[in-house]
Amino acid sequence: MLTTENQIADILEKMAAYVEAVELEKRAAIKTERGHMLSVVREKLSAASGEAIDEKLISKLSDADPEVFAAIEKLASAKNDELGGPSSRPANGAPTNKDEAVKVAGDRLIGWATS
Repeated sequence: MLTTENQIADILEKMAAYVEAVELEKRAAIKTERGHMLSVVREKLSAASGEAIDEKLISKLSDADPEVFAAIEKLASAKNDELGGPSSRPANGAPTNKDEAVKVAGDRLIGWATS
């Protein structure tokens, strides 16, 4: 009876070692994939911002879900126009300089006075 129990214990230990080896392989594959995703996201963010990406941000991102990587990569890859610059065309007929603004204000005053 003791031999059977020893054999069962050996089988259970071998099964545990096998499961642990499989889990270690999965973790290594996930770590490699995350490392690749982090390098891609780091490059895209650096290109988009024009600055080096802080190591604190990279360490925070290392624990993020793959969906987060995909969203950041999509946003960093998108072609965005610069914000805050002057427009090349007037919005909704708005005056683009002081002379046009004075003319529009004068036309409105005359329209109000004659109505």
